[in-house]
Amino acid sequence: MKKSILKYFKAFALVGIMASLIAVTSCGDDDGTEPVDEVTDSILDIVNNTEGLDSLKKYLNVYPELTATLGSEGTFTFFAPNNDAFIGLLETPGFPARIESINPEIIKGVLAYHIVAGQAVATADFTTDTELNTLYTDATSETVQTIKFNADGTVLTGSSNKEISVVTGDIQATNGVVHITESVLIPVSVESTLSVLLGTLAGSVMLGTDFSILAEGITKADEGKAAEATIVGALASVTDLTVFAPTNATFEAAQITAASLTAEQWDAYIRNHIVIGQGGSTDDGVNTLGADDLTTGATYTTLSQGTLTFFNNTDAIPPNNGVGIYIDSNGDVDLADQTTYGNFDAEAALLDAVTISQGRIHVIAGILAPASPQ
Repeated sequence: MKKSILKYFKAFALVGIMASLIAVTSCGDDDGTEPVDEVTDSILDIVNNTEGLDSLKKYLNVYPELTATLGSEGTFTFFAPNNDAFIGLLETPGFPARIESINPEIIKGVLAYHIVAGQAVATADFTTDTELNTLYTDATSETVQTIKFNADGTVLTGSSNKEISVVTGDIQATNGVVHITESVLIPVSVESTLSVLLGTLAGSVMLGTDFSILAEGITKADEGKAAEATIVGALASVTDLTVFAPTNATFEAAQITAASLTAEQWDAYIRNHIVIGQGGSTDDGVNTLGADDLTTGATYTTLSQGTLTFFNNTDAIPPNNGVGIYIDSNGDVDLADQTTYGNFDAEAALLDAVTISQGRIHVIAGILAPASPQ
């Protein structure tokens, strides 16, 4: 009987010891820290699934190379502008009303500026000693554009606002880290250009998605010139301007790219599309060429000292030419001889495509080549 009682107490003691061990083990595991959630989303997943990043998602999806990067297995730091950031950008004075109207290569470059490859940088490391190389390289200077920080951890570079706050930081991804920002980060090289272009005819041409080939030609023509001697300088500062602008479709139909012409040829061609003053249209005190000035027989001197001659074919003569406003840029049309009408260089496709206080842009179908030197 005594042995049975001892066995009973022995068994009870073993159960007690085991319970104590379990309790001790449990207490050891509960050290006051929350369990860490497993990270399963890539940076691209976070962009696609996070509320308030709809605009960023829309613009990123235009560029498969960028979405592929953000969804890849590398290591990245991604600065993600929220919806309010894009609203703020669109409210910038002179900025196009629709981001989609901007040259897509410019948008792609700006988005690439938000990506840092090869490292996942935490907000704790946002100090004045930190400079991050982004995936955007300025085409003109061929330099990698960087992101720098202030002592308080705000972003120093990327906007006219030199203290860009991180709204939500250190969002962990399988391939790096995401920091949501209150502003769209603009590369320094792009910002310096935008500050000159916004609200000007230069901005409409150089940033416009339909004028990217013309913009490339202007860039090539202006290389190595002092600012006051450039075409961009004129389009950004001179008033009373009328620009006859061919679209990408016109250049593509003529199989002309930026590489097709030398810098000197581009300079002569583009200046032959620009007229200063000379018109009767004085809206808001600006003297430009409106529709009423583009009459049959009217001639105007261009910035290249060429002559544009107009034929307003409202009577459809000859019939196969159709009705419209035609332009001769090199003197091979005789308005008294209908057999020469096939030599017109361009037709007005959309009058007053852009009208601002500085001047106006007429879109044309055709290229106004200057007269050949005698």
